[in-house]
Amino acid sequence: MIDFSLRSLLYKRYKTNTISDTIEAFVKKKLTGLQFLNEIKNSSIMHLAFLNGAIAASYFILSLIGDLLALPPSNSSPIWPATGLALAVCLIYDKRALPGLFLGACLAIIHNNIGFFSIQFFSTGLWLAIFKAFCAATQGYLGAYLIKRKLGIDFS
Repeated sequence: MIDFSLRSLLYKRYKTNTISDTIEAFVKKKLTGLQFLNEIKNSSIMHLAFLNGAIAASYFILSLIGDLLALPPSNSSPIWPATGLALAVCLIYDKRALPGLFLGACLAIIHNNIGFFSIQFFSTGLWLAIFKAFCAATQGYLGAYLIKRKLGIDFS
């Protein structure tokens, strides 16, 4: 019988039984944030979910910062740090980062432009946010694809 429980995944990967033990193991190794992300780069579904959650949260926070930089009469911003994050994670994690980018972009667009509990959200706002989030995730992936193609990096 194959056991896919959280406990068995943690034990197989880190020889620990709980999430707190796993965090303690990372603290004992004194991993930085990038080393931690590199550690989970080629791992199981649980780590992929954590990675995409971290990407979504980072994209959301960076979009809030970008929204603060927007010029007053309009919604446009001269600097959008979330796009840099999208390009970077697509260069590092390739297609595995797309669900996190999509979720983060969708939440950011709803928060910044529409609002979660407005009437507009339930009529057209949700579909508009999904379309814009798809475009944001696609632009990060397309940018990474073009950079890798120009540099001659293998896509496997």
